[in-house]
Amino acid sequence: LDAAQKALSAREASLNALAEKVSDVEETLQALEAREAAIARRQEIQDGYDAELEGWQSRLEAAQKELAEARDTLAAEQEALEAREEELAVLEESQTTRKTHLLSALGEAMAVIDTDGTITAERTPIFDRLLGVSGDAQIDAVLNTIEPKLGDQFAIGWEALRIGFVSPVEALKELPRRLRLDGSSYSVSYTPLVEGERLLGVVMRLREHTQSLPRIEMSGAELTRLVGLVKARVPYAFLAARLEELSFEAMETRLGAIARSAKRLAAEHDRVVTVTVEPGEVRLSSEEWGPFWSSFTSMVAELSLREPVLTLRAEYAMPGDVPGEGVDASVGRLCMIEVETGSGASIQATEAVEAAVSAMGGAVTAAAGRLSCWAPAPVFAAQATPAKVAESA
Repeated sequence: LDAAQKALSAREASLNALAEKVSDVEETLQALEAREAAIARRQEIQDGYDAELEGWQSRLEAAQKELAEARDTLAAEQEALEAREEELAVLEESQTTRKTHLLSALGEAMAVIDTDGTITAERTPIFDRLLGVSGDAQIDAVLNTIEPKLGDQFAIGWEALRIGFVSPVEALKELPRRLRLDGSSYSVSYTPLVEGERLLGVVMRLREHTQSLPRIEMSGAELTRLVGLVKARVPYAFLAARLEELSFEAMETRLGAIARSAKRLAAEHDRVVTVTVEPGEVRLSSEEWGPFWSSFTSMVAELSLREPVLTLRAEYAMPGDVPGEGVDASVGRLCMIEVETGSGASIQATEAVEAAVSAMGGAVTAAAGRLSCWAPAPVFAAQATPAKVAESA
């Protein structure tokens, strides 16, 4: 019995050890199953990544193919564009050549002036020969070689045209109208080239000036005064002086044009300006006073943007009537061109106005709300004043 009990105890101990081993094996199996499940999960994830990667690779290949096709299309279009540009260049050159030949056939000296004052290639050989132009050149520099300060006059008028302070018609009036070339006199005309409201350039045309009777415009008062001179049997010298004076530009016309330009500019800026013109019976040379009118017109245009009332005035005066210094007392008669503000605000002369007046041997004076520009007047204008006529009669 004891032996049987011992054997039974050993058997139980053996069974317990076996049970522990079975438990260990079960745990190991569970761990293996969990590992296999994790491996399977990872494999599923990896398979998903692989599938997604294959999708992206397919998209990348398709995009690369599209990019290659787009590059080929772009290269083809670029080649077509370059070919078209070459065709347009050839066509433009051909058109320019045809224009030049056509203008040459017309026998006129013509050229297109760009907005920066450059003489373009669209010009005739006659123009090059007369003005001595070769290659690219600035028109103001070319004119200065022909006659000093002529190019400066052109530059002032051209700047007013380019900026748009005044209308193209008024600005073109300030450009040189006469040239002396090779002993001959040429008249100069200008035609603006515009696209909508944008200035593209100006066609400059030279024609040999033929002697013809000038066209004279006079007011009713001037006609009455002239008839009075004839009836009074004044000496021929005074009558000739008066007739010569009538060939010059009336200040009624000039100051009226400046007033209209100022009103138009103010209206474009939603302003209203009243401009009164007091021209007297003053007449002046457009050529001599051309640079002054360009700068004076620009100054009045600027004043119209801040002053509601302006007065433009022209009258003759004697050197002793000029306040201050700067006018030669030996010049005889003077002409005064004046602008006055209704508000009495002071007016500062621009550098261009002062330079133009100084070039004519005059001076600029300023008072409360008034700016006066003094310069020598033509001698014959002084000889034909009412006092002189009365004295002669």
